[in-house]
Order: sequence, then structure tokens, then C-alpha cells
Amino acid sequence: MPWISLPTPPENVPPQAVAGAAAAMKAHAPEGSWSRTVLINVGGPELLSTFGWTADLTAKVLLVSDDGTVLYTHGGPFTDEAAAALLEAI
Repeated sequence: MPWISLPTPPENVPPQAVAGAAAAMKAHAPEGSWSRTVLINVGGPELLSTFGWTADLTAKVLLVSDDGTVLYTHGGPFTDEAAAALLEAI
């Protein structure tokens, strides 16, 4: 199933700090996922707001079919129950 990760730094972060965050993120992600990760440098808070995300340390998952139907949504700690519900939706 296709997926993409869109990490966003806070606004007004110096470009050199964003580059450091991108390097750290890349170092902690499997190499196979690098091509599916796009660091959003400008407009991150607006993008997060569009998806209904908040600045916290929980999982935000949205599973959408090719026709745009939302199959699964989750916000909060990613528990075993949340993982099971996601796998069922897939």
C-alpha cells in the first residue's frame, strides 16, 4: 500500500536547523523509506491544521482509498488496538 511521510518543522526555524533535523530523521528511518519522506520546510503548521493534527507526540494515521474514501483515521497513542483496527481496514 502506498504511503508518504510529511514531517514539518515549526515556523521560523533557521534553514541550517531544518537540514540538521532532516539528516537526523533520515538517519533513524530505514533507507527504503527515504524516497517516501518529504520534509515540509514552509507552511508546515497550515498543512498540519488542514489534516487536523496538533503539536503532540502521538500518531496521526489517515488511510484513504484511491477514490478518496477515508477507510481509517486515528489520533492519539498508537496502541495494539489501533494497530489491529488499521490492519483490519487495510
